[in-house]
Amino acid sequence: MKSLRLPSHRLWWALLAGAALSCQPRGDLTAAALVDALHHPDILTEARVLDFLPSLGPNRFVHGWWGWREDHVLRMVPYEQPARLEITSLSSRPRTLKFLTKVHRLPAEGTVEVRVDGRKVAELPLDPSSVELPALPVGRYPVDFIWPEGSEVGIEKAEFEQALPAGQVRIGDDAVIQSGYSAVDFVRRLPAGTRLRGSFSPPANARSEQSFQILIEREGEAAEEVFSWPPSWWRRWRGPSFDVPLRSTEGLVRIRLLAHGTGEPGRWRELTITTPATPPEPAPVVPAAPKLVLLYVMDALRADAVGHLGGGAQATPLLDRLAAEGVTFVDHQSLAPNTLPSTKTLFTGRPVLESNRKRLSRQGPPLLAELFQQAGYRTALLSGNGYVSDFYGVTRGFEHLDRGVLYEFHPKTTYNDNAEWVHRAALDWLRGLEPDERAFLYLHTVHPHTPYSPPAEFVAPAVADLDSTISGDSDTLVRLRQGEIEASQDDRERLATLYRGGLAYNDRELDRLLNEILARYAAGEVLLVVTSDHGEEFFDHGGVLHGYTLYRDQLHVPLVVWWPGTLAPHRVEAATDTQDLYVTLRRLVSEYEPQLLAGRSLWPLLLDSGSVGGKEIRFAAAPGVPGGIFAAYSRGRKLVWAPRKGSQWGVGDGPGRTHEAEYVFDLRTDPDEANNLAGDSSMETDWLRSRLLAWIELGRALQPGSEDAELDEAMESNLRALGYLD
Repeated sequence: MKSLRLPSHRLWWALLAGAALSCQPRGDLTAAALVDALHHPDILTEARVLDFLPSLGPNRFVHGWWGWREDHVLRMVPYEQPARLEITSLSSRPRTLKFLTKVHRLPAEGTVEVRVDGRKVAELPLDPSSVELPALPVGRYPVDFIWPEGSEVGIEKAEFEQALPAGQVRIGDDAVIQSGYSAVDFVRRLPAGTRLRGSFSPPANARSEQSFQILIEREGEAAEEVFSWPPSWWRRWRGPSFDVPLRSTEGLVRIRLLAHGTGEPGRWRELTITTPATPPEPAPVVPAAPKLVLLYVMDALRADAVGHLGGGAQATPLLDRLAAEGVTFVDHQSLAPNTLPSTKTLFTGRPVLESNRKRLSRQGPPLLAELFQQAGYRTALLSGNGYVSDFYGVTRGFEHLDRGVLYEFHPKTTYNDNAEWVHRAALDWLRGLEPDERAFLYLHTVHPHTPYSPPAEFVAPAVADLDSTISGDSDTLVRLRQGEIEASQDDRERLATLYRGGLAYNDRELDRLLNEILARYAAGEVLLVVTSDHGEEFFDHGGVLHGYTLYRDQLHVPLVVWWPGTLAPHRVEAATDTQDLYVTLRRLVSEYEPQLLAGRSLWPLLLDSGSVGGKEIRFAAAPGVPGGIFAAYSRGRKLVWAPRKGSQWGVGDGPGRTHEAEYVFDLRTDPDEANNLAGDSSMETDWLRSRLLAWIELGRALQPGSEDAELDEAMESNLRALGYLD
């Protein structure tokens, strides 16, 4: 897939135009620009060569290939069946795909089976030199190669004998300008009654072979031509303008602008999507802010470790009680698999796609604490994790900090007692407030984060029966992640038990803290929010710890909101994320109109009012990995783009690292995200890719701002003790 990158002035035009048109009423219709900042148009052209991984080009290796550089040549060897390519066709005719191969190992006999879009088209020798492909309509198609077991055939070069000359596409301020052999795809999820409006200006000196079309493809249906130039004789009366229906029912649709023939460009102007106007949702009612707002983060807590979210009876009795008495969100996600970017998002409301170890700029957007401070709240932050400290710029607005509660900044005990230090400091600060003062308190404990070393009473007796003495300290876990040591099945069970023990210990300590707080405040005066910054892996996909993947075990975190007398007990099934939590807390003390890439208020869901559903798409990024890993996912499908840096594409680290640049998971049939469908031809995948590429580009443009962080020796020691800075 050829990536379209708008110049900066075009990007900002798209931002402004999208914002201006997205809610622009036209009588009983609402109009929105087809070209906007939230969708990345997919430009299709043909090419002779196949791009090596990672690539978004017209022809590319997709998955099932192991790549390395040798003598300045990138060699691709299939390691998984089928090994898949993806090709682009803009004209239905047979083509020949040729290979330059290098045999590493072959079985005694057998053949290579070739499938195109799921249909078998050829049986080839084990060291193929070419394959004849059938005529294919316009679009992208997966080509699967299935070698017999034991085959190692490197492909150093792959190219078509023929390809149509690549056309040119330019996205202008008010037009899509298109020439040559090319297609521009816009994939949208649209409501019923949606229409496409616009006009076409043909080339000034058109050639006889030139033609332009609009094809509409609705999910599950064949493509339909709705506009053509030159027009067929029976459509000549239509003229250069068009107004065509897109959806009679809600669903996905592909709008394809197609050009054939060489010559001057045509221009698609004022491309607009109109939908029936709907009454605006009433502004969410926000209760009066309470006396104490306590935002409590347990570090590295994956949701399915919590009792009421799958962790088993009595895994977390206090959290389960708070969920039963308050509101629990069962599908809440973090935007990052590590602490610093997820905390930056929680405090700024913006996604973070830049380096993991940058500090927030002093001139960045207002942080939650600053907004609470401006509203008259006293503010304090007490964190055991050095990434949530003044070294990284996330403490603006917090008047009270205490580095003494950072893990390893106090005397050693036989277990990780960080929660006790954080809670003791929090109570000391609260006792120093005047009785009528309001407070915003952020607490961040290093539990169940490494080191997995709970008090002995929280270690299950079953551990004694395991043939394992493996330590849960951070150094051991980092060595496991990097493949320096291996873990037996008993080692794995012991580590998981120690992790759950740390969670149980934190749960008890939170119970004690809450009892102390309720001795000072009436229950209705306290809003308690309990969540996590990210999850943790226990060999779910071959690795441990966090930060290198965007699987569900890294992103799915608990969210429990407890406010007696204000919030009635209930469960929320809607899809939510950290940005939504930011907007929700901000709305307690400040007016806020969400911008592009912003979250939305959870108050309708908290108050169990209105008809607000879950997010259509959620996003995530692992900015701590050079080159980045990015994901977009709906309830039914997930797409991960993992270009990383150099030839290190893939997700994970050490033995847990995979070697694909793109991942597609069908979450309906594969909730464990184990079967990679990259290269599939589903419209939902194309829609997610369109949204993800736009999110990456727009997210980088809207970064909250950063500076280089400068650490002292004590802070470096803290981060190393938590398994960082390796």
